[in-house]
Amino acid sequence: MSEGMTRAEEEVANKAAHFWPQGDHAVDGTRPAIEVAGAMVFAYVEGGELWVSVDLDETDSRLTREDNTVPLRVTVQGTQVFVADGLPKLV
Repeated sequence: MSEGMTRAEEEVANKAAHFWPQGDHAVDGTRPAIEVAGAMVFAYVEGGELWVSVDLDETDSRLTREDNTVPLRVTVQGTQVFVADGLPKLV
């Protein structure tokens, strides 16, 4: 656990972001996601709604605080809709 990333480390993490396409639900049940610094952000359509889900289990330790939480901020259309000083990792 550490005190966060430097600006240069943030840039490296952002440039290394990876898109994971949806898999075959009959096989693995995955949804499309973007992985950034180990965190997975899933965005998909289900039941006529747009779903967004965040999985923090593998988040880079440089973003994980001493109490095993990860700070998170969510915006929609440029408007901040959610801020958490720290959400718990499940592992």
